[in-house]
Amino acid sequence: IRTSAFTIVGAYITNDPITKRWGLTDTVIALQTMVIAAHLQGIGTCWIGDYNEVRLRETLNIPPTASIAAIITFGYAHKVPGTRKKRALDTILHTNTW
Repeated sequence: IRTSAFTIVGAYITNDPITKRWGLTDTVIALQTMVIAAHLQGIGTCWIGDYNEVRLRETLNIPPTASIAAIITFGYAHKVPGTRKKRALDTILHTNTW
C-alpha cells in the first residue's frame, strides 16, 4: 500500500435501509469497474482484504456507521503475471444441479 501510486478504500454507509441492503453490492461494482478501467490503461491493481480495520478506521476517520468493502491499490506493475491455463468448462459449469 505504501508504494502504490494511490489506494482506494471502498466503504459504504450502513445506517440507512437502502444502503445497508445495496451498499456492499454497489461499492464492489464500482471498485471492479475501476479495476477494469485501470487494466485497460495499463495500470495494475491489487485487491486487499487482509487489513487492520481498527487502524484503517482511525487513520481515515471512517465512522462506525460505515462498512469497509475492500481496499484496492493502483500503480504500474514491476512484473506482469503470465496468462494462467484455463480450467475445462465442464469442471466449473453446472446446469440445474451442483
